[in-house]
Amino acid sequence: MIGLCEKLDKDFWVALGDCKSLRVLDLNWSGNLSNQITHVGKAIAFNAKKKGVMEYLNMKGCLQNAGAVKNLYNSMNISEYH
Repeated sequence: MIGLCEKLDKDFWVALGDCKSLRVLDLNWSGNLSNQITHVGKAIAFNAKKKGVMEYLNMKGCLQNAGAVKNLYNSMNISEYH
């Protein structure tokens, strides 16, 4: 069974980064995000940088290991030059 997360492409994560009004994104058990984790981290970071109002992101069951969490954290580190 393919979950929702496997179907989300880069365009979704770019739109998420641009969306200033999204408060909650619940991907609870929607599938594995590990292969897209760089896009997820950058979307979160750009959303915050653009003064988005995201308060809650649930990715329970979407990350398969501690390495994916580390990659998420590292990809949230953006600068003016990215």
